[in-house]
Amino acid sequence: MAPTFNRGDWLLVRRFPSTSMPRVRVGDVLLIERESQPGALFIKRLTGIRGDSPNRHYPTYWVEGDNNELSQDSRSWGALDGEEIVGKVLFRYRRARN
Repeated sequence: MAPTFNRGDWLLVRRFPSTSMPRVRVGDVLLIERESQPGALFIKRLTGIRGDSPNRHYPTYWVEGDNNELSQDSRSWGALDGEEIVGKVLFRYRRARN
């Protein structure tokens, strides 16, 4: 998520219960854990929420990184299910620069 977040920054994250739909809005920065990559966490910005469709009874989420050229996000993964959103970034504490 550079340049917004950089290596060494500390993040305060509100984790969501795995049993509930995440309460998020477009523009929120989220903590993502892909079902296909358990244990790997990603920080991405929510750019779209797609409502119910005839085949699904729940919304899907479109996330993108702030560095368009280097980011792995919904442009390569597709839309995410709510279960893959594990938290929302509330605050960042920047590391000291020398």
